[in-house]
Amino acid sequence: MVVAGAAQLRNYWQLELTLGKSWNTWDDKLTRGGPTTIRPASVAWRRWVASDARRRFWVDASAQLSNREFGGRSRTYKATLNLRPWTALTLSATPTYLRSHTIAQYLATVPDETAAATFGARYVFGELDQDEWSIPLRVNLVLSPKLSLQLYTQALLSTGDYPTIREFASPRTYDFPVYGVDVGRIAKDPDLPVYVIDPDGAGEARSFRIPVPDFNFKSLRVNAVLRWEFRPGSAAYVVWTQRRQDGRNPATTTSVATSATSSPPPPTTSSWSSSPGGSGSDPRRRPEAARERATIIVV
Repeated sequence: MVVAGAAQLRNYWQLELTLGKSWNTWDDKLTRGGPTTIRPASVAWRRWVASDARRRFWVDASAQLSNREFGGRSRTYKATLNLRPWTALTLSATPTYLRSHTIAQYLATVPDETAAATFGARYVFGELDQDEWSIPLRVNLVLSPKLSLQLYTQALLSTGDYPTIREFASPRTYDFPVYGVDVGRIAKDPDLPVYVIDPDGAGEARSFRIPVPDFNFKSLRVNAVLRWEFRPGSAAYVVWTQRRQDGRNPATTTSVATSATSSPPPPTTSSWSSSPGGSGSDPRRRPEAARERATIIVV
């Protein structure tokens, strides 16, 4: 359920308030094809304010807060600073900060015949604390009635820490006992960036390993587009792109054999999703990468 309201003041400032509420539902995707879990209820609200966009300098800012049942939460703060020194040039910067706490982020599925409650497999999750900073910059410059230049850059820093590793207890619940506290034992390998987990302590279940899932992802992206309308209705584009990223962290520097089928956690939905390869991209998939490409398009 969503309730929203907006207003424009006499000085052309704009205000907006949005409230949202959802209730507990069944979720068959959290375990990646395993038992059904509860999708926690949530309460969210968003405030947005914008100054007079007719002026040379104007600002809009927003704050979005979301709280979920069982303790999950996220906070997103964003501001866009716009400057138009003259009619042909517009500059904008949108610093964004995201802080989120996820109770159960999927990490791995481990076959185990002794896990009768979850149908012969253990579903391993982690408690995730994530911080993300993003600063997109845009430049729009009209050089002539037929020639224009657009430049977009984005710097991104995303870090994630997993203070606890858990397992899914039983279907149609949101129960995730913590290894080493509520069930079993967990220890970090002294030589490799992996956790060694004994899921039932002195029981019959075999120990297994999973990579340490903490991540530290940095990215810089630059896009430039030069547009030339060489005749009415026809235009040529020169597009240059460059992307640099570094996702190195101890969990990915060494190959580790494990019986788990793992799926590293993607970043939460944020400003990252506004650019190509958004939130569905895995920040640990390519530890280091640099790409550069130039394209000419005529239409």
